[in-house]
Order: sequence, then C-alpha cells, then structure tokens
Amino acid sequence: MQKFILLFLFLFIISVQFMNAQKLGIRAGLNYSKFQGPVETGVNEKNILTNGFHFGFTYAYPIIENLAVRGELMYSQLGNKLEYDGESYYKIRYDGGIINEKGNSIIDLKVTNNYIGLPVMLQYTYKKFEVSFGGYFNYLIQSKGSGTQRFKSYDKPDEIIKNQTLNKN
Repeated sequence: MQKFILLFLFLFIISVQFMNAQKLGIRAGLNYSKFQGPVETGVNEKNILTNGFHFGFTYAYPIIENLAVRGELMYSQLGNKLEYDGESYYKIRYDGGIINEKGNSIIDLKVTNNYIGLPVMLQYTYKKFEVSFGGYFNYLIQSKGSGTQRFKSYDKPDEIIKNQTLNKN
C-alpha cells in the first residue's frame, strides 16, 4: 500500500509538471512570533519575540490572466519566550498533608507550537508583484515548553528554596 501511495504521488507530480498553465512551488523562511494576552498586575512579565521557521509546497491554478487561486500545504513553527518574576504559591507535600507556601517565583519558559497549515488565496500578479488574500486553516500538531523555575518562600527564605527544570509536552 505504501509503495502504491508513493508511486501515485510521483506520477501526480510529474503529470502536473507538464501542464503549462499550472504552477508548483516551494516556500521556506523564518518566522518571528510572540503570543499576546493579559498580564497579571504588579508582576514583571515579558513576552519576548522568538524565531521559528516554515516550509511547504504551493500550487497555483490560473483563472484568468494575472489572477489565480493558490493553495499551500505548510509546516510552521511559532513560539514565545516568557519571563515571569513575581508572587506565587508552591505546593509542598509532607507527612501531615499539603501546604501552599507563598513566595516569589522566577520563571523562564520557552514555548514552541508546530502547525500544519492549509492557506487558500486569490492571487493577483502585476509584472513582478503579487498580491494575495484569503483564509487558512491551521492544525496544532505539537506543543512543547522548556525552561526553569526558581521559588523562594517569603516566610522561610533560607529553608524553602525550589529550583526546577520545566519540560512540558
């Protein structure tokens, strides 16, 4: 079955290459992104621009001269780096149960989201310039985060200090 699918894709790509009016392409590049959202008051929280990449395949089908419908199949990596320095709580387990210790947390966290996207656009070409507009659908295929957290208690700063490595999938 897998050989049949590969053969079908190979024949499809070759047959499309011989059609003069239609255009296939490859797109690749860098992304710069950051997430926007509400910030807690009184806290030093920064959302920092991070870099990622994207790549994919494009297909354009001309409707009339200088006007085409273009579809793409894209892989895109977007992310954010969060720095947090402020008040928080830490759950501490002991023989008698659980307590919530109040203190200060310093968190450095980098989040990366990977998407498969399917943009469909109307493309107008004038000489060497292209203008496109349309919509797209993105599907999140993976989200992961990594970083560190340091917690220091207000009541017992010499006794309760926690350093953690964060690894979230």
